[in-house]
Amino acid sequence: MKITKILSLLLVALFIYSCSDDDKLSDSYKKASKATTTTGDVSEDYGAVLITIGNKIENDGGADVLAYGICYSETDTEPTIEAGCKYTAATSFNAETLLYADTLKALKAETNYYYRSYALNSQGVSYGEVKSVITGEIPIVRGIFYSEIFGGAWYVEVGVIEFMGYYLIKDVYGDGYDLSVTVDAEDNVIVSSQPAWTHASYGPVYVRTLSPLKKNGNQLLMNVQHYVSAGTFGTFVERLVLPE
Repeated sequence: MKITKILSLLLVALFIYSCSDDDKLSDSYKKASKATTTTGDVSEDYGAVLITIGNKIENDGGADVLAYGICYSETDTEPTIEAGCKYTAATSFNAETLLYADTLKALKAETNYYYRSYALNSQGVSYGEVKSVITGEIPIVRGIFYSEIFGGAWYVEVGVIEFMGYYLIKDVYGDGYDLSVTVDAEDNVIVSSQPAWTHASYGPVYVRTLSPLKKNGNQLLMNVQHYVSAGTFGTFVERLVLPE
């Protein structure tokens, strides 16, 4: 009889403890809220090529932060992470101070951009204050572009930030597209996938580097594939000669 009574008391105690634990979990969930984030100022500005913005997550809201970064737009005064918004993921994150930096690249020169930080946790997305920045000019030089695919050569304007290995060839094939080119630490000339010219039947034609060639003095040699969704026009060596 005593054993039965003891077992009953243990079961009651376990039930009460279990309920108490569930209540704690429930209270913990109820206390969770959206994270609090602060939009920072531009800390590095290299004109239209690259700007760095330092942001801060003030509070995670009592839940793990799932995503964070910055939204930016030319036209939307309150940019969001929904469709149509230009945004980038954070490049670095310090878990102790909740500080991180975002780098925005290949922006338009002399253009006003609205931007604000965001943080997402299980309770939803929150935004920091909207700020704006006007990008600067890129130093321009005049170069000569030699094209294998079109079989000719012509003068082009080139935005150059030498220490970053960044080159922006203005209106490279005469169809209004600027070509962004980077040179890495090993002097490999890299062209990321981007539209470069327009085909009468297929529309925008994209280019990209498959096997990069080297920068040779004041010459950028580009091993570039020209392609559309339907297929490729082939791979051609294009050459940019900059002033010495």
